[in-house]
Amino acid sequence: NVACEEAENGEQAVQLVLANRPDLAILDINIPKLDGFGAAIQIHEHAADIPILFFTMHYGESFLSQARRIGVQGYVSKDRAGEMLVEAVNALLQNETYFPNTRTSLRVETGPHSEKKLV
Repeated sequence: NVACEEAENGEQAVQLVLANRPDLAILDINIPKLDGFGAAIQIHEHAADIPILFFTMHYGESFLSQARRIGVQGYVSKDRAGEMLVEAVNALLQNETYFPNTRTSLRVETGPHSEKKLV
């Protein structure tokens, strides 16, 4: 089963993730009030076990490096969504990271889930 919530801004995204404890959070980088980087940092401070996937139009080594540095587990450019988004979601739900051209296992085990929730 999949449940999906949509936030209008980064602050609301953080609130939804912390309230609903999803198996995966998908964030854009360019969102109002609190950008995706700030939202990811806050989510990791309070719920480090929830993997975060950036799904964004921004692409470049600086964005990828910053995403990795703050603990984001996956990154998909919107122009590559058709070929990468489902694969990225599946990777993160299996405790792997997903970045263009690389996939490595995460050290953090989240355990089995009977229901998958996306935010």
